[in-house]
Amino acid sequence: MIFELISTLSLHVSLFKIKGHSNNHFNDIADNLANTGRHLHILDTYVPQLTNWTCHLSWSDRLIEQPLRSFLKNTFKAHNFDHWTTNFSNIRLRAIQHLVHWPYTWSCLSFHSSTPSSLFEYNHFQSFKVNCLNKSLPTLEKLKITKPHIYKASWYCCKCNTSKETWFHLWFCHRSIDTLKDIRDQTLDKFSDLVILNSRHKRSEIRHDLATSSFWIIPTSQPTAINHFSFADLITGLIPNDLVTIIDYHITSTTYTEAIINEAFHFMFNKLYHDMWIPRCSQLNLVEKSFNLSSHDKRSKYDSVIHGTLTQSRYQRPVSTRWINWCSSASQFGFSWIDFINTP
Repeated sequence: MIFELISTLSLHVSLFKIKGHSNNHFNDIADNLANTGRHLHILDTYVPQLTNWTCHLSWSDRLIEQPLRSFLKNTFKAHNFDHWTTNFSNIRLRAIQHLVHWPYTWSCLSFHSSTPSSLFEYNHFQSFKVNCLNKSLPTLEKLKITKPHIYKASWYCCKCNTSKETWFHLWFCHRSIDTLKDIRDQTLDKFSDLVILNSRHKRSEIRHDLATSSFWIIPTSQPTAINHFSFADLITGLIPNDLVTIIDYHITSTTYTEAIINEAFHFMFNKLYHDMWIPRCSQLNLVEKSFNLSSHDKRSKYDSVIHGTLTQSRYQRPVSTRWINWCSSASQFGFSWIDFINTP
């Protein structure tokens, strides 16, 4: 209606931002009208006229036969998951998606220990876990893209100073690989200690079955195999189905499985955070200080006017209709969005 008035009366309209609640006369009038309108019954329903009125909702020309609230909830989750897995940083995830136990992965991501800590520490640790899953930790290679006016292309890993600090190199640099192996072995011991509490099997048997699984193997290069889950995938927080199977086999009741995985992964992330990530950040701070970079400099935003236009990523997100096709079946058969994840 506003556009129609402007066109009909040939008005010239200019928009100016007015700060709210600043005693501007016309802005106060608009605010009062908006508050008054909130309490008006703009749409009244005359029930007697709706006695023969029916409404049927459909999805892709298929009648939705499931409870609408549940269907829409699963639809949004399936869409968000599909959008997440087609992100550039999750190219590897799409190759091993079928090997992941997703309910336990989400549980592990939201799990927090009963050990008291400040809200600041808790938020930082949770952010670390999410960034591990998304492979979005601020590595030097990532910082070079987002803040090239500060982090130069000539900067290398602050531990070895010979290679670019990608997400993979961050953990598997030859200068820190021994620390990573210690964390892996300690995590294996943690799993064994937790499983033995609810098992009739010997600890040596439990430890052996866990240790011989492929997801403890330290890769020498970025993993690409489709049916192979390595330790590089495990430290992102993804829970492999094979790990769940091994634990279920050794414990007296599968009701303990989720708690065991949450505790053991919390231990692993705690070690990765304090033994590897925090020391690496301290080393990078020393390098930044050597270049006289202050906290104010690091917080500065990239100004394209001063530094030039950033190079845009050439990655194009693949068009995916898989979630739409799945929703068509879910509208009739009532699948959970977890079924969508497991659909090839």
